[in-house]
Amino acid sequence: MTKKITVILLSLFIAGLSLRLYQPLSTGHIVGVDGYYHIHIADLYKQGIMPLSSYPPGIHITLFLFNFLTGIGMEFSAILLSSFFSAIAVIAAFLLTKTEFGGKAGLYAAMFVSLSSAMIVYGSRVKNLNFVLPILLFGLLLNAKNKTIPFIATFSILILFSPFDACLLAIFSMLYNFLDSKTCRHKLMTTKFSLYVILLISAVFIASFYVNGSIISLYFTKAIPEGMNEILFYTPSASELLTFLSPIMLAFGIIGIFYSVKKRKFISLIILLSILLIIFPLRIIETDRCYVYITAFLSIFSGYGLFKFMDFVGKTRFSIITQATTIIIILMSSGFLISEGLKYNNWGIMNEKRYDMFSWLRYNTPQNSVVLGTITESNWISGIGSRKPMADSNLIAEPSLTQHFNDIYTIYTTENQSLRKELLNRYDISYIIISDKTYWRFGDVRNNFNAMDFELVYRNEPYEIFRYKR
Repeated sequence: MTKKITVILLSLFIAGLSLRLYQPLSTGHIVGVDGYYHIHIADLYKQGIMPLSSYPPGIHITLFLFNFLTGIGMEFSAILLSSFFSAIAVIAAFLLTKTEFGGKAGLYAAMFVSLSSAMIVYGSRVKNLNFVLPILLFGLLLNAKNKTIPFIATFSILILFSPFDACLLAIFSMLYNFLDSKTCRHKLMTTKFSLYVILLISAVFIASFYVNGSIISLYFTKAIPEGMNEILFYTPSASELLTFLSPIMLAFGIIGIFYSVKKRKFISLIILLSILLIIFPLRIIETDRCYVYITAFLSIFSGYGLFKFMDFVGKTRFSIITQATTIIIILMSSGFLISEGLKYNNWGIMNEKRYDMFSWLRYNTPQNSVVLGTITESNWISGIGSRKPMADSNLIAEPSLTQHFNDIYTIYTTENQSLRKELLNRYDISYIIISDKTYWRFGDVRNNFNAMDFELVYRNEPYEIFRYKR
């Protein structure tokens, strides 16, 4: 790479990282709920405890090791690492696009990844997806460059973070080897390896399907409680689609795909992108994962499409003005979409009142206490309060998970005090949270906990905690 390209790429990386860090650093806390679950599990690793988790161990091992080696607080470690890995996708997209379409197209692709509203919104949260994406893209790159041993090593690392994405990489490598690769030896090795990995992961998926309602069985049977289903597999609105899938990026993506098909380049990635676009409305894969993958893969073709467009207008009379205007329009539209996209994180922003309530649990309740909250709050209960929630949204290996969620609704809403006490005793619940999430989900239910059996032990409107007196 030339010095100029290196400087531009580094600038795009820094810009992308800064935009991803803006919201969590400005609020002082993790955005969303998943992050608090991850730091809770990483804290357990730190204590020498290996808990049951619905996530592969990669993200928790990474958080634990970074915290152990640097001494930085676990919450800030999670924010920093998640945003950093998300921003690394900028470099990975550049290198992958450069391999197939050249350096200029690579820079344009890096620009789209750096400034994509979807990538920034989800990159602002602490999500396993942010760790997985750059590893996946580097796997695609190594396969495209015929680096068999590094490819296999990357594949193995990816399995630690997401067997699903390792399977996706295996499928891509087989498609690439049959449709795009011209190196027979590499084709043979990676195709055989990918086939064996697909068989292995498929066997694990099938086996786990019969193990106590594991995450895999829920993933395919959709036996997910309504509250979680709305969070993971929701149907986005038209305005959200336009915000996260930029019309400008889509337009240049179509141009790039057209020229890719014409020159028979990256047909395998076009097929993979087409599959994602087809299954997106079917709600087979989580909505956020679809957004990020479609954006990442589409940016490669958008970069190529923008390169072809710039090359075309470069031969016209007003080439410099047209090219500069195009970049300005892209930057201005990206800024608008980013500002609109970050509003979708407002639901998960941790305000000080909410944080104080969950912190109160940590320092004012017995360590073995079970706390009742909404499903959205379960990770905050465990991650900030260090207490066990009645139904952890990530402990999907529970065969009675749906029943747990139904019982949460009953405890909060029933007018039958005897039934409420029976359920509280069944789950050994000691504390009940009333919050803005409770009001949104169940309405004003405070009067249901005004009986002699409940004591108000914490209040900071709209947040309250009741202790159940057995």
